[in-house]
This record gives sequence, C-alpha cells and structure tokens, in this order.
Amino acid sequence: MYAPGNGPSGGSQVLIGNVGDAGAMVARGDTVVFSSPPQQHEFNCPYQLGWRDFYPESDTAADAQEFTVEVERGDALIMGRGLHSFPFPLNFSLLCPFRST
Repeated sequence: MYAPGNGPSGGSQVLIGNVGDAGAMVARGDTVVFSSPPQQHEFNCPYQLGWRDFYPESDTAADAQEFTVEVERGDALIMGRGLHSFPFPLNFSLLCPFRST
C-alpha cells in the first residue's frame, strides 16, 4: 500500500507485508535504505504459506512481518521470492542506476 504524504516527516510511505524468504528492499540512488529480514524457523527452513488441511505445519498470512517505510521520489522498490537466498549479500541498488530529476 502506498500512502502519499503520511510519513512522520511529511514524506510518503509504503506499507510492506513479507513472509519467509521473500523480501522487499528500497534502493535510493546507489544505496539500499531498507531491506526486510528473512523469516526462518531455523537455518534453511523459511516460513512458507500452505494449505493447513494438507500441511498442518504451514505458516499463515497472520505470520507476515509488517513494515512501514518512508520513500522519496525516484526510490526503487524491489520485491521478490527468494530475495534472501543468495549466498552473499547482493547490493540490488547497483541494479538501479537511474536517477530521477
């Protein structure tokens, strides 16, 4: 959800919900200014949504992490499944070479 002008400093906000090894990042210029942490039950066992009748151990949408992030014009919101699955931290801001004017 995007909320223009509702941030504490009068800026815009984006509301993010995240489950498991999916993730969200906000890149500003060449810097990552926000990165959601992965959710794991234990090493290499991320939270996963599923059908509880078939798989009772499934996590639910109620397990989602929620974040409110202030954003600026020109920021890039990067979201995806497995975002935290890389063996080394990847600076996604390097993939966002554009600049807004």
